[in-house]
Amino acid sequence: MSVSVGLLGAGFIGGLHMTNIRRHIPGLDLRVVADPAPRARQEVEALGVKHVEDWRAVVDDPSIDAVVVCSPAEDHPEHVAAAAAAGKHIYCEKPIALTVEGADAAIGAAERAGVLLQLGFNRRFDPNFAAMRERVERGAVGRPLIVRITSRDPELPPSSYTRAPGKMLMDTTIHDFDMARFLAGEEIVEVSAFSAALIDTHAAEVNDADTATVMLRFASGAVGVIDNCRKATYGYDQRAEVHGAEGLLRTDNVTELTTVLADQGGFHHAPLPRFFPERYAASFVRALADFADAIENNTPPAVSGWDGRQALVAALAAHRSAVEARTIKITEIAA
Repeated sequence: MSVSVGLLGAGFIGGLHMTNIRRHIPGLDLRVVADPAPRARQEVEALGVKHVEDWRAVVDDPSIDAVVVCSPAEDHPEHVAAAAAAGKHIYCEKPIALTVEGADAAIGAAERAGVLLQLGFNRRFDPNFAAMRERVERGAVGRPLIVRITSRDPELPPSSYTRAPGKMLMDTTIHDFDMARFLAGEEIVEVSAFSAALIDTHAAEVNDADTATVMLRFASGAVGVIDNCRKATYGYDQRAEVHGAEGLLRTDNVTELTTVLADQGGFHHAPLPRFFPERYAASFVRALADFADAIENNTPPAVSGWDGRQALVAALAAHRSAVEARTIKITEIAA
């Protein structure tokens, strides 16, 4: 069985998904891509896919079974709701929305229509993080006590990248909020965040951040720590650990080679991946393949709309915490 797919938004992440679907996921048949940008037509048609400017043409197409939503975040609730109303399954990039109300509207639309809604938290499909979660579930380290996540970009985003108050927490740290819930296996109930624009002048001008540390409390009382920075001169830094009552689980950085040269100058390792497309290449493919399998087998998606909502709520709580300089309970953002 092949699921006919339409994609909304041919930007960077949309282009990544387009290529993966066409080259690596036989269960998905990409037939049309919608994007009004002038450069989009050439990029889409180079893959042998039909291009349209209006996203409604994709949603209204009766031959399309599923929609991959890669449009701007503010449009996600509308696009998800329209696709659901048309009876199409949905794979939505993060964040699911920019407000809790928008997230709830998107989730409600999918539930009423009886269609699948999967969120694009691809890091759950990284084999290293998936192995950590599996071991936590079977009690390999006992009760989780501390979850630590480090996620640092290799360089500042270009000046064309949109900065806004809280954008870093909503765009970058939101992955880590989802990963914290995933690794701990429980909900976040309190957030305390510190953020600053220390090196990105564009972020400083609009009260955004390039550096952040977030403290978490989970429902069981376990705690979490997330640290982010938009510039790590040594490469894309991705590490995590779960310290439990009976042991420790840890995932270190993944390099292309594990070969180490030792000489008088010290120990020399392969460099870190350049950025997330290289580090998480396999996970992007696995996430979409899982979406195709869920449609074919009529099973729940691995990353639900609720998962997207809860990561969003944590990000909103973190932004409020950083602004108000106090711990924010999740219930202050959403029940």
